[in-house]
Amino acid sequence: MKEKKGISQKENLLDRAGTLELSANDFQMELAAEVITKTGVRGEAAAIAMNKHVAKDVRQTMKARGATMPEDLPVEPPISEVKKRLKKQTRAAIDLAKADLSTEKLPPS
Repeated sequence: MKEKKGISQKENLLDRAGTLELSANDFQMELAAEVITKTGVRGEAAAIAMNKHVAKDVRQTMKARGATMPEDLPVEPPISEVKKRLKKQTRAAIDLAKADLSTEKLPPS
């Protein structure tokens, strides 16, 4: 999957996923956990098999509904870049708010 999306082996695949891909992954994991619990699956091998079965069902549903498959979704910027951008934007917003406060005229006391 990393190779297909052009992501280096060192990077975490989920750090480059968008909201749709993350939510599909989360849904599949939560559904698998629910099914494993409700059906009383015991043992690691059986739980892994059930997880794969649920993942296959989720993918089939996505495909049947015409959704873009996770491997075909665009790669998002690295999370480290997003964090830097947000920090810079937050700093700029704080500086702007401070500047607004310093130029604001206070009513006489």
